[in-house]
Amino acid sequence: ALEDLAVSKNFSLQRILYIGNDVNDFNAMINCGYSACPADSHPKIKEVATFNLNTNGGMGIVREILEDLLKQDIMTILFEENN
Repeated sequence: ALEDLAVSKNFSLQRILYIGNDVNDFNAMINCGYSACPADSHPKIKEVATFNLNTNGGMGIVREILEDLLKQDIMTILFEENN
């Protein structure tokens, strides 16, 4: 399904950042160019993830990815760019 979506959008899997936390995410994570997992992920997922996050799932992993990995200011993205 992920590969079909990438093809339909003319997007390379190597340019996708996939976020997963359990064994059902394994294949997608190894097929994408980048992957990230929350701190409370399954050990096998932590082994294959490009980025092991410090935040547990549901506790702000998107913020950690934007601010810490991508060095984006979430407040600017949410408030200043829309005004």
